[in-house]
Amino acid sequence: MDSVESIVMDVETPDGTAVTRLYYLPPNPYGRSTVKMDVIRSVLLVRDQSSSSSSGGGVEGTTPWKPLIPFGFYTSFDDYLAKNLSILDDAKQRGFNFVHPVPTFGNMTALDLVLDRMEELGLWLVYDMRWHYKNRTAVTEQVERIRVRKNILVWYTADEPDGWGDELDTPRRTAEWIEELDGYHPVSLVLNCNNYYLSEYTRSIDILFTDVYPIGINATYSTVYHTPCTPSFGVCGCDECKGRGVEDMSTRTKSLSDLLRWTGQRKPIWGVPQAFGEQSFWSRQPTGREFTAMTMVYFIHGATGISPWIAPTTAAIMDAATRIAKALPNITPFLTHGAVTKHYPKLELVLSSTRDESTFATHDQTGSTFSPVSEEWPINGIVAAQWDTPDRGSLLILVNLLDRPLRFSVSLTNDNLKTRRTEMLLSEGVEIQRKEVEMGHGLLVDMEAVGSAVIVLT
Repeated sequence: MDSVESIVMDVETPDGTAVTRLYYLPPNPYGRSTVKMDVIRSVLLVRDQSSSSSSGGGVEGTTPWKPLIPFGFYTSFDDYLAKNLSILDDAKQRGFNFVHPVPTFGNMTALDLVLDRMEELGLWLVYDMRWHYKNRTAVTEQVERIRVRKNILVWYTADEPDGWGDELDTPRRTAEWIEELDGYHPVSLVLNCNNYYLSEYTRSIDILFTDVYPIGINATYSTVYHTPCTPSFGVCGCDECKGRGVEDMSTRTKSLSDLLRWTGQRKPIWGVPQAFGEQSFWSRQPTGREFTAMTMVYFIHGATGISPWIAPTTAAIMDAATRIAKALPNITPFLTHGAVTKHYPKLELVLSSTRDESTFATHDQTGSTFSPVSEEWPINGIVAAQWDTPDRGSLLILVNLLDRPLRFSVSLTNDNLKTRRTEMLLSEGVEIQRKEVEMGHGLLVDMEAVGSAVIVLT
């Protein structure tokens, strides 16, 4: 891009000289939005769309940058969104902050009407080029057409290139070309497989979506291709899943998060919870509770954006998504806090039905389970994460991955907790028996099958 001024800085490394290229971007000359990425916190930074300049050149004045946790559905376009603009009003009312229209865009007039209405409502746009991302001419036409929008949030290129076997280098070339054409918004793609050429497909990609669809599959036999599924052969709808539902999804997501960290890739992860079923490999729809559990698991394992596949969906899933979206403004300040400390609290499973006769078993979430838990007890029965801040207290997210109820205790460690109170932001089949937190002891939690809880501790 001609207007980008490059500064090249030579950095000495033990094995020679590495060149790091820093870019300075002038105010956006194309449109009225610029999106930053905070790579330390893996979050997007945006400015209020209502403050955008109508004459181009970016956002005027001193409007502050604010962190955004995007939450919105992939949304069918031609047969759904294009026919009913009120779907956008409903999304806004439910608390969703972006919409991802899914091509094809058969009617460009309808697309303009949809994008205009999204701008009016203040809904961010994820623009999808899945069918054209390999075609440089088509990408150029679409980027130049859409980059003038004040609500463009993210460019979306390849959709499951690992599953389709696309050329490894194509996503990189497309991302770098979009950077030349625009440069003011991050580029993304979604991967479907469990570490199949992960580094190659994500080179030059800013945001990585991950879609793990574990609900309603047959993990050992392909109901579509009528072949067995093994670790090295067959397609059953969820790569390397074991037929354990939300537990599979947690294992896969944690594996991806760990791999990115181990390889030094500071890419934001956006989770794609399953919001469909009764088709192809998937014999049923997720329940609302399963949908909530999958979403919370994504947050626990580091996701900073959520985009379920796909709307329209069931009323139960849409209601669950609404409850999450309504809670998100109170969750975001913890996930994006500049001085947050995230850790995984110590959990103790209570193996009897009454507290007086209870036997505790420590579960440290790292794969170790100590006596007296029997060997048949699933190691990954509960996942949890705690975000401690110096000024807001702590956020605690808990998920029961299993299809049976659990009782467990959670040890709390934030020394800044003063009032020892809990506020439940979101609860799906959860009861906390100790409402007052005793420092050093924590909470005693009863959680129904596939239950979830989001709790603020102050």
